[in-house]
Amino acid sequence: MDMDGRLKKMFQCDISLVKVVTNKIPVVKWLPKYNVKKDFLGDLIAGLTIGVMHIPQDMAYAMLAGLPPIFGLYMAFLAPLLYFPFGTSRHAAFGVPPVVSIMYGGVINKLVPLKTEEISAIDSTTLRTNSEYMAAYIGCAMAMAFLIGLLHLLLGVFRLGFMTIYFSDPFIKGFTTGVSIHVAVSQMKHIFGLEVPTRNGILSVGYKIADIFMQIQETNIACLIISLVCISFLYAMRYCNQRFKQRLIVPLPGELVILIIVTLISHYLDFAKKFGVPILGIIPTGLPSPQPPPFQFIADNLSELIVNSIPIGLLAFLVGFSMSKMFARKLNYPLDGNQELIAQGITGIVGSFFQCYTSFASVSLTSIQVDAGGKTQLVSIFSSCVVLIVLLAAGTLFYSLPNAVLAAIVIVALHNLYIQILDLPNIWRICRFDFAVFLVTFVSNTLLGLNLGFVCGVGFNLLGVIYRSQRPHCSTTLLPESTKTPVIPFPGVVIFRMTSSICFINAAYFDHQLRKRTGLKELIKVKELKDEKSPVKHDFIPLNTTKHVEDVDVDMSDESLKAIIVDCTSFTFIDIVAIKTLIDDCEKASICLIFACCNKKIKSALKTSGILESFPIGNLCTTVNDGIQICNEKVTQNTTTSAIRIGEEV
Repeated sequence: MDMDGRLKKMFQCDISLVKVVTNKIPVVKWLPKYNVKKDFLGDLIAGLTIGVMHIPQDMAYAMLAGLPPIFGLYMAFLAPLLYFPFGTSRHAAFGVPPVVSIMYGGVINKLVPLKTEEISAIDSTTLRTNSEYMAAYIGCAMAMAFLIGLLHLLLGVFRLGFMTIYFSDPFIKGFTTGVSIHVAVSQMKHIFGLEVPTRNGILSVGYKIADIFMQIQETNIACLIISLVCISFLYAMRYCNQRFKQRLIVPLPGELVILIIVTLISHYLDFAKKFGVPILGIIPTGLPSPQPPPFQFIADNLSELIVNSIPIGLLAFLVGFSMSKMFARKLNYPLDGNQELIAQGITGIVGSFFQCYTSFASVSLTSIQVDAGGKTQLVSIFSSCVVLIVLLAAGTLFYSLPNAVLAAIVIVALHNLYIQILDLPNIWRICRFDFAVFLVTFVSNTLLGLNLGFVCGVGFNLLGVIYRSQRPHCSTTLLPESTKTPVIPFPGVVIFRMTSSICFINAAYFDHQLRKRTGLKELIKVKELKDEKSPVKHDFIPLNTTKHVEDVDVDMSDESLKAIIVDCTSFTFIDIVAIKTLIDDCEKASICLIFACCNKKIKSALKTSGILESFPIGNLCTTVNDGIQICNEKVTQNTTTSAIRIGEEV
């Protein structure tokens, strides 16, 4: 090979390598083109805003998972930095997700109790002071984070992101609404200042409510007052942000304001000693030292961890990706689902070495980032810098923060999830099946627990899809769909439509509906009786379609069936056995059969199967109007006969 050939080959390899790198590490592609004048100020403001929002929310959500609040800040610092080089979304604001947090808490409480009888009777506050128990609890959380990250990475590498399409919007709404109920109930003990035992599993929500009511007389009045004041203030700030959204450069950080005010009051009035208000206590400063997840624990509990990690991982990606995809469409830029899985997988795996559990694009924070003017993922760098300052210098300032404040922040932050239940009447009017999916998922999730509820919701959703695929909508009409120059069919010509392709699961239903709606079923019966020389005589076969006709303008009650036009517009594939059966039935009843609007794939299948050897090629029409014209001509030519034979070339 000459020198020119070697150079050409070398540069070709370099070009392909660069392409791989830019595809798998998108920051290499967009960062050199970053427009400082146009995007920097918006990214800086959005980053500072998101960083401030991270502090109260993520501390509260970490406590929701049963982890120390500082773990929320670890994730708020590290997760955006890990996603930054690998993600394709420009606006995904990674944070601690409340949905994942409550699911984590439920799973870990099942896997990590000290396997003794007495542990179930100990309240969660006491458990968090037990260093041995908390070490096991944190280890289980990191093990799940590692496995979920590995799941995301494998799904992305093998390009299996399409699996999430099986989670419908009603399922997501029903599930997240159920999660919000679990979250609200789990925070009631902090609102009332009570110490209640940990409950998980079936009917755990009911047991928790019963525990609270049994101890209601022991309510800490100071905690209750703090909670009510915080909730009222946060809802007022929420109203102001919505009311004056157009005038505000960035949303008012109500959570941070109330957190600072109540912490100062609690510190100087000594709420913990005077009123017995539970507080956060010592919060470690600095960054966590890297340490691997407990691989021995993973090996010992692999099956249980995998079973519980899969629903959390799939739901985490689905919710986060749906949010990112919505803004990508709105702002007109591409988003790669499989690369998002890889980015989320790397974030989860590396984060599990630094005490970070599963994170994804936060719904609320992503919306705030867009509203605050964020343009690129550089927002993540600025928000992480804000959190880093808190971790290094300001952690001890939250020593006197009451737990009731974080509980109030959690309850108000999930407001949009609670009110999803109000969508039910509208969903009922639009689609009864979607209503059933929402309701079944919500009820099973609330009563059976998050994991069983997830399985029930997914199962019901898939069964519903199968059922609707088996029984698609069928209709008969005596007129074609509206066109510029419609051809009116002669009496005895019927158009049949089915809004689905024909496959093995609905082939029998297609055959039954076509026979029933066109009158072919009765015609075949009469033909068989005549062949058997039955004494029963019929002068004509009435067309039994008056109950099912759509847009009927012609009276067909006294006309015999002469031709059937099958509108194949919605067919992308067909079941050959069903088509052969239909052709045989029409031939037996001496009925002309036309297939209209067949695509190339269907025509190829008919040709390959050998059907066209006995079925006239002319009976495959480009449009329904063409089929009607052919049938009308044939009806005119056969006025002396009662039907048209299928074997005739039309």
